[in-house]
Amino acid sequence: MRPEYQTQIHANCSKKIEAIVRKAPKTKDPEAENEPLTPCPYCKNKLPETKVMCDKCKSTIPFCIATGRHLLKEDFTVCLQYEFPKIATEFLRIIQSEEVCPMCTEHVDPNMASSSIGIHSFLDAQDTNVKKV
Repeated sequence: MRPEYQTQIHANCSKKIEAIVRKAPKTKDPEAENEPLTPCPYCKNKLPETKVMCDKCKSTIPFCIATGRHLLKEDFTVCLQYEFPKIATEFLRIIQSEEVCPMCTEHVDPNMASSSIGIHSFLDAQDTNVKKV
């Protein structure tokens, strides 16, 4: 994690973020070659679901804290405690079995897990933060 961002991340979450963002191994994995394609939330170009850089629009796509896959425009929510992005259906599946956020380990009521924030608001905020750096 870049030093300029370390002060912006809550101490409870920084180790988990660092664990998620580790680089994938460079070996050829047959399972990775068959990875499902999902649309870029910026330009709708299809790309592997774990890829966080779109080849077409050159945007860096935020990733889900629950799965590590890039965000989907039609299936988006944020953590109510820290506003981390998530794929809504995957997050609901996790909290229905564990009842805690996989990132901040706070108790989450499955009925309160959805958020009213649209992905465009989130992506616009991300773009603004990137331009400030």
